[in-house]
Amino acid sequence: WENLVRTSSKIVTLVDVGGDEKYINTMFTGLCAHTPDYVFISISGEVGVTETTRQHLKLALTLGAPVVLVVTKLDKMDEDQIFDLSFEIKSLLREGALSKHPITIKSNEDVVLCSRNLDENIIPVFFVSNVTLQGVDALTNFLNLIPVSQSWAGNQGNFPEFLIDESFPNHEEDMIVTGMVIQGSLRKYQPMLLGPDNDGGYRLVEIRDIHCKRVDVRSAVAGQSCSIAITMGQSTIKWLNSIHGIRKGMVLVDPKLKPRAYWEFDAEVISFRKEVEEEFCSWNHQPIIHTQTIRQAARIISVNHGARLEQPSSSDPNNNNNKFCISANKKQIIRF
Repeated sequence: WENLVRTSSKIVTLVDVGGDEKYINTMFTGLCAHTPDYVFISISGEVGVTETTRQHLKLALTLGAPVVLVVTKLDKMDEDQIFDLSFEIKSLLREGALSKHPITIKSNEDVVLCSRNLDENIIPVFFVSNVTLQGVDALTNFLNLIPVSQSWAGNQGNFPEFLIDESFPNHEEDMIVTGMVIQGSLRKYQPMLLGPDNDGGYRLVEIRDIHCKRVDVRSAVAGQSCSIAITMGQSTIKWLNSIHGIRKGMVLVDPKLKPRAYWEFDAEVISFRKEVEEEFCSWNHQPIIHTQTIRQAARIISVNHGARLEQPSSSDPNNNNNKFCISANKKQIIRF
């Protein structure tokens, strides 16, 4: 790996998430936790566009990630099937609020054009075959040309923050954590705060080692996934044991940030349900929140900065303060 990293001009990390509808929660977690620069949606040439394809496309566009469509099994398609599927994809991308323009990649000029204009309303469509390898070279060239998201470069000058995904015990006073650098840059022997715990508290730790792509490095910057060995004192170890160890969603942050934990937050929510235009929910409705590595149920407190929802009383069960409405395909501000 060290030789591979040293001799490579570009390294692309691919995160495979389940495409079947029964793995929808895994797909949510994969998109939110890894913060991908681009989302590639695979469409089988034999099956075509499905309802799952529509859901994945809308979710990716809602998260703001540029989308690329890859049609597979080209060797099993004739000219009529290719034309019909291309028309189906064009209709899909132009329906409703999507308003995207698909470009079928047919030449190297198309590859260069799309790699430079992905931030606009363009969605490249690749037709490939893993049997005849037709279209694979164009897709490989495209991966080589597309740039890293500019949002990471803008975050590298901020105070460092590392989002923890998993943790493993190492030595008696060491712990290995894996995750992604959200902002700033991390370096060896840098003091950081680990938390929050159940009471919103943080404890001081020190970075001992950093590994990126299985290679020992001196530092890691925003946008990189890495594993970090942290050194803790005995008091921090006792603190971790009292809160049952490091949990998914905990962070390492610079002490200069003076982090605080909050029990309530506002989120911009949009519903993709097509079968109903409005959905009424009661006060104790608890959807699953997917944010970064966290997947947690949360109770809705208020909608669009309105009055707080109240628990219905036995004397007034029809009180409107314990009900709210979520409109389909409309953004709303919801407090959890």
